[in-house]
Amino acid sequence: MARPPIKLLFFLVLVCTNLTSINAQRRLTYAFEKNIILLDFSTSLGLYKERDFVSQRIPIFVAADFGVADQLSFGIYGGWSQRTRKPANFPPYDINYYYYGARFSWHFTKWLSDNTPIKLDRRNVDVYATIWGGRNLARQIIFSGSSTGNGNVGSVGGYIGARIYTMYRIGVLVELGAGPFGVMNLGVCAKF
Repeated sequence: MARPPIKLLFFLVLVCTNLTSINAQRRLTYAFEKNIILLDFSTSLGLYKERDFVSQRIPIFVAADFGVADQLSFGIYGGWSQRTRKPANFPPYDINYYYYGARFSWHFTKWLSDNTPIKLDRRNVDVYATIWGGRNLARQIIFSGSSTGNGNVGSVGGYIGARIYTMYRIGVLVELGAGPFGVMNLGVCAKF
């Protein structure tokens, strides 16, 4: 069986690098605006834990979003993680998890500044709420070196996040909520 999530992840990186070269010269006024391209590279710290969970490799998460309106974006994401499991009376084994899907975000920094006492610098701060939906594919690695498909399940969730740009187009991000990997994502971001 082919590995469509890996191909999707490579395709996402390829598309993002081409889009960034197209928009690299465009002047941006705010941290989020219409027609902006956002790229995220992050990992999860708050992992979902299960009873027979032994160890976790650092998850890798890549996402790209496009500003379809002044406060709305649509994007795609992909990622990978690996867990070692040790069920009772069985030897430990590794499972690779591949994540891919789409996400839709409302960027409400302007709304916060206009309607609450919270005043944020819209040029450097992007606060957003995201809903996402996608697939999680689990593949177990067996001793022969080959792998066998263990499952493919749909998943949905949502989270609140913030991007803080410390340089003109590069920043840091934090996301809290029910994400594809866990309850807290940290990473770097770029805007084009």
